Amino acid sequence: MKILKTYFLVCLCFITSFSCTTKKAVVGSESNYKEGAITLEPKWERRNTGVWIVAPLVGAGIGGAYGYNSEVFEGLENQEQNVLAFGGAGLVGGLLIAGAVRNNSLRKKPVSAKPNEYTTWTKKYNRKNGTNYSFLREVKGGHILLTPEKLTEELDRFQSEYQDVISSLNNNPSVNWDMLDRYRRFGQDKSFEFFPEQRVELTRLIAQREPKAAYATLSEKMEQIVRKPLDLENVLLLSYLKQNNRALYAKLSTAQQNSLQQMADAYASRIFTAHFEKIRNASLQSLDKKDLASAQRIDEVYNLLTNQTRGFSQLQVVDEMFAYIRELKGEVVSENETKIAAYFQRLNTNSQLTAARSQYLDNTDQRPVVQRLNSLAETVSSQILAEAERREAEQARQAREREIAKFQTLMNQTTPTGEPTEEQMRFAIQMQVDFKNQELGNLANAEYDRDNPMSAFSALIGTFVKGTEHYLEYFRKIACEKSAGRGGYVCDYSLKRNVKGGVSGNMANSMISQLGAGLATIETGRFVKNEGIWMVVEIKK
Repeated sequence: MKILKTYFLVCLCFITSFSCTTKKAVVGSESNYKEGAITLEPKWERRNTGVWIVAPLVGAGIGGAYGYNSEVFEGLENQEQNVLAFGGAGLVGGLLIAGAVRNNSLRKKPVSAKPNEYTTWTKKYNRKNGTNYSFLREVKGGHILLTPEKLTEELDRFQSEYQDVISSLNNNPSVNWDMLDRYRRFGQDKSFEFFPEQRVELTRLIAQREPKAAYATLSEKMEQIVRKPLDLENVLLLSYLKQNNRALYAKLSTAQQNSLQQMADAYASRIFTAHFEKIRNASLQSLDKKDLASAQRIDEVYNLLTNQTRGFSQLQVVDEMFAYIRELKGEVVSENETKIAAYFQRLNTNSQLTAARSQYLDNTDQRPVVQRLNSLAETVSSQILAEAERREAEQARQAREREIAKFQTLMNQTTPTGEPTEEQMRFAIQMQVDFKNQELGNLANAEYDRDNPMSAFSALIGTFVKGTEHYLEYFRKIACEKSAGRGGYVCDYSLKRNVKGGVSGNMANSMISQLGAGLATIETGRFVKNEGIWMVVEIKK
């Protein structure tokens, strides 16, 4: 029984000792955030601070109580001494237990603070470090964000304004586009860097309210316009409304856009109805349909109304007005079919015909007389084209005949000795240059044939000579004498040959300029007249 009592008292002393613990705020890791704020990992370091006092006192008390209720220990005189003896033993035991508990607490690692302890931890952190931070929120990785006093006050004011904005977005049915613009600007406040999730929520609510706010704003502007007098200039305000508020229109649903369009169409229809009636009475009803000049006046009205009704062609009143004008011009054309047909047939160019068709057949209905005149215009156009081709062919024939006559005149020139003239000699040399240019042109058009590897060389040469042209820059006859036994005449002449264009031509010109070449040279050639044409058959340089 005494052993059980002793075991029970020792356990009670241990439990009492462990219950006397305190928690110290320590930091696992720390980093600067912005605006003086910091992020850190909050941890608790647990210590049994009261163990050195509580354990001995409890041990002594329990020992004394045990000695008082036990038989007097052998060697002791009375119960009081028994109490003192056991109390002393309990005191020593308490000290031993306190030492064991203290050593055990020093070996324990700090533990992370729980979310419901963050505010308490921050207060203890401030007392320990002499700071005045406030807990703001938890961040990733078990870290918390602490803000200094001044920043905390600013963020408190910001949070108050944020709550007002959120309340307005959630509960105020009359939020318009201007208010949303203010809220968007508020969404750019740098304080949202401390509350990123609140910026996301604000953006979501603004986007949610945009269609209704845009419609309310546009409806108000539309109502301001439609309350104005039925003046044609006010129709422009309807067009400007959409042009100047594209961002708002983009937020509308199809139903909202249709609702605004119906308001605009109703107002525009009333204006155009009055305007068309005025034009009909002032400009159209008094027209003489037998006067062909009436077609031009109708076109002037048509073009004027086209500009005035731009953007409102979907209106029934607009469609009906243009149908009336096209019918009216069709009646003028019907009364003047013979005149128009005769005019078409007198025209000599297709540009004149196109202008005439536009003048008399555009902006009309498609009655049979209009179709007949269009068919006639097509026929006249074909005739004009055929006549233009005939004239072009005749001009080409005459040009060829002039060139032949010029050539024959050149070849028929004679000299007292029968030798060629300077012009005839130049012509003969030019024929050789032309032949060489023709060969270059053929070579430049050479293409690579996969089935013929040798064609690669020709194609490569062709890239160099493409665009290259030989020409005579200067020619002068010096003297001629009859060729003994070989026919024709041997002539000396001075000439300058040159090359231009293409890769090879540019390279040749560059070399000529660098070397100072390109001067006139003297050549000797034998010229023979064959079938009335002087040719050079041999050249000596």
